[in-house]
Amino acid sequence: MGFKDLEKRVQDYRKAEEDKNKACELQPELTSVEDEDSVE
Repeated sequence: MGFKDLEKRVQDYRKAEEDKNKACELQPELTSVEDEDSVE
C-alpha cells in the first residue's frame, strides 16, 4: 500500500470520527450504548 493510500485512509478515518462525535453531541443517549459495544 502506497503512502497516498495510507494518507487517504487517515483522512477518511478522521472524517468518520468527526461525524461520530457530531452524532454523539446530537444523540448522546443513543451513541453511548454503541460506544460501549465498540469497546468490546
